[in-house]
Amino acid sequence: MANLNMTVRTETRLCIVNGKVGHFHAWEHYSKPLPACPLVGGEPAGVLSQIFGIVEFEDGTRRVDPTEIIFCDEDTDFLYQINKDEDAKKRIIQGPPVKEKGAEQSQDIYRNDILNILLHADAVTCTVTGYEPMLYASKALYEIPSGHQVTIDYNKMAKALYDAGYRKGGSQ
Repeated sequence: MANLNMTVRTETRLCIVNGKVGHFHAWEHYSKPLPACPLVGGEPAGVLSQIFGIVEFEDGTRRVDPTEIIFCDEDTDFLYQINKDEDAKKRIIQGPPVKEKGAEQSQDIYRNDILNILLHADAVTCTVTGYEPMLYASKALYEIPSGHQVTIDYNKMAKALYDAGYRKGGSQ
């Protein structure tokens, strides 16, 4: 198998929780099994499940309720700017334009334009840099190693489409 070059980065987001500035690291999906109540007619066994944000503060790292986190970075600023512009917000909500004449040809042009915008948005990264073809039923197929990771930054994708003039329901 080919050599794999892998870069592991931990992306953090600046945030404020109860007046304290911190770095948000990840969402934790916490669950804990609960035993059945021993009383007749009591609660059955189950699972307590909750989502926490893992936030690093100056004095340590803590689990935080998601409703207490206020993000303070460029992603949040981008959303603020869109919400401030009523016309942009309306175009995003309405979706891409529907083209009547030559719909097939215009859809192909539209699709290729979107594809080029997304390819240059640097929004999709993959930890696998190459594959070795494996022969299956006398046809060469690519096998993706089990340790690969594909990361999609939806904010970069949305920003690239927005900057290119695409709006939900509007025209370019």
